[in-house]
Amino acid sequence: MKNGQRLFSVWERSRRAVSQRGPCLCTVGFGRRPVVLKSCADHASAAAELALELNEMMIAEERFWKSAMGSPCCGTIDGCPLAKAL
Repeated sequence: MKNGQRLFSVWERSRRAVSQRGPCLCTVGFGRRPVVLKSCADHASAAAELALELNEMMIAEERFWKSAMGSPCCGTIDGCPLAKAL
């Protein structure tokens, strides 16, 4: 997502971008004659991998905060979920 708009979707099982006909996410994709994601080097696979890893990171962070619930907040993280739980 970028500014609330979906840039592309990813199939989790095959670990690839669903539609590779949209403009590439690099500067070439937004030029005067945009290059599609499919035709721009290894950017389709890199974009899919990035999206999947960001999703895994979000899941791991949610698991962490869930396991830490009930622990005291140290006050060093702005917007800490532990501070809100108090």
